[in-house]
Amino acid sequence: MPVIEFAAYGDESGISDSRYRAIAVLTGQARVLSNMREVLVARLADSDVSEFKWKKFKNAKYKFAAQKLLSAVLPFATRREIRVDTLIWDTYDSRHAVVGRDSNANFERMYYHLLHASLKRWPRGAHWSIHPDEKNGVDWDTLSNTLTATGRHVDVAQTLWGPLLSDRHFAVDKLVPCDSTDEPLVQVADLFAGMAVYSTAAYHKIKGWRRSRSPTLFDTDSTAKAFSNGDRLRCAFIDDFDRQCKNSKLGVSLRSQQRLRTMNPKYPLNFWHYEPQGDYDKAPVRNPDLRT
Repeated sequence: MPVIEFAAYGDESGISDSRYRAIAVLTGQARVLSNMREVLVARLADSDVSEFKWKKFKNAKYKFAAQKLLSAVLPFATRREIRVDTLIWDTYDSRHAVVGRDSNANFERMYYHLLHASLKRWPRGAHWSIHPDEKNGVDWDTLSNTLTATGRHVDVAQTLWGPLLSDRHFAVDKLVPCDSTDEPLVQVADLFAGMAVYSTAAYHKIKGWRRSRSPTLFDTDSTAKAFSNGDRLRCAFIDDFDRQCKNSKLGVSLRSQQRLRTMNPKYPLNFWHYEPQGDYDKAPVRNPDLRT
C-alpha cells in the first residue's frame, strides 16, 4: 500500500509576557497543501504583501492581505481537505501562574498537545513532515522525539476472538523549523493564532465595535473614537470571519464564549482553549524547588 504523505505548518502568537498565547497548526495531505501554497502565493502577490504577520495588521493593506489568505483557506476547509487547529492558553490560570515558570519548556509542551491532537484527526499510520516557524530557545529535537514515540503507540482492544491491534497513530518522518518569510502556509497559521489571541484578549473591543456599527439612542460615538485604526480593522475582519464560518457551517462560535471557540473539535477549523486538567497539571519551572 502506498504511503500517503501529510504535512503540518505551525506558528504562534502572543509574546512571552502576554497573558494569552496561542499556537496554530495547518495540516493536510502534502499534495493538497502544495496546491494551497500556489493559491496563497498568488493571493499575497495581489495584496502586495510578501509576508503576512498578524502583529503588522494595523492598516488596510494588511487587512486586504488577511482577507486574501482567508479566501484561499476557507474553500479547502469547507471541503474538509485541510485542518487548522489552534490552541490558546491563559498564563494567569492555575496551570501557568507558578513561580519560576519555564516559558520555553511550557511552549514545547503546548506544541506537543496541539500536534498530538491534530495529527490524530487524520488517518492512522500517516507519515508526517512537520514545519514550525523558527523560534529561539525551543528544543525541537525533544519535541520531535516525543511525538515520534507517541505516534508509534498501538491500541489494543480485547474482543471475543482475542486482542485486536490497530495501526500506529502516526509516523513523524521529520520535524524541521522553517522561516515564515518563505512559507505562506506558516503565515496562515500566524493568522489563525493571531485571531485567537485577539478575540480572547480584546473581545470587549469587538463587542464595542459591533455596537458602534449599530448605535442605539443611548450610545455616543465615544466608543468608536476609542479604537485605534488597527483595532477597527481587526474587529471588522474577525466579525466577517465569524459570519463566513457560520455561512459555511464550520462550527466556529464567537459570541457564545466571547472569543473564537469550536465546541466540536472534529470541525476543520478548531479553536481549542486549554483548561488545566487538575491540581497536578502545572507548567514546568526552571528550578523545581521554586514551585509553591
